[in-house]
Amino acid sequence: FGGTVASPSLDGGRLVLEGPIAVLLQGEPGRRQASGAPDAPPCSASAYDRIPGAPRVPTTAQTDEPSMSLLTLPTLSGPRVRLRSITTGDVEALFELGSDPVVMRYVAKPPWTRREQAVEKVAQFLERRRQGTGLSWALTRPDEDRLFGYVTVFALDAEQRRASIGYALARHTHGQGLASEALPLALAFLFDALSLRRLEAEVDPANVASRRLLRRLGFVEEGLARERWEIEGRLSDSVCYGLLAREFPGARGAGHPA
Repeated sequence: FGGTVASPSLDGGRLVLEGPIAVLLQGEPGRRQASGAPDAPPCSASAYDRIPGAPRVPTTAQTDEPSMSLLTLPTLSGPRVRLRSITTGDVEALFELGSDPVVMRYVAKPPWTRREQAVEKVAQFLERRRQGTGLSWALTRPDEDRLFGYVTVFALDAEQRRASIGYALARHTHGQGLASEALPLALAFLFDALSLRRLEAEVDPANVASRRLLRRLGFVEEGLARERWEIEGRLSDSVCYGLLAREFPGARGAGHPA
């Protein structure tokens, strides 16, 4: 990852950043990641909305998705991949992803068998954003808007400025380096624009490719959680990784209080 991201500023509805990353504030239409996320604190502004530097849009902005506490998730673009907000229009593609046993091999749940599971997952993604406990991007090609994967941030703690991150890509995209292109875009945004100081990831020990990717991005192996998951009667460990803002080469001084 060779780009840098400056502190965001709004200019005519656009989020202005330095470097090769194109980020646009846009309204939405219609491995191992936690099955749920902590509730946001009981207050009028969401935990996400209180993060220093989080982009804001006018409260009058209209979408056909639920209100998201003045926050519109930016689109992040690289040469071969685009990260945009997940919407209800992604249900079919998400179901194809979640029902593939190859994709779900290292996830802490069995492959999906019902379309309703994808509907519920999209609802969970949107609710996390509403509550301020997470955000999720759909991965698409720059010239084709169909979801082929996602990056999700959950268990977001605004006070401590930390969160967990997970990702999944369709089988036909494996081995193309698309995750290596997409994740740095998300990490740079989280560390620079949102001023997070720490990200955590949890991976099946047998998921060699994902562990290799995390190490390349600067994540440090911090321990082994034994028998962390039980999936269809099978016990599975998890390797725990952490990345601090100052350790990520794509961040510019992020992770420090404003």
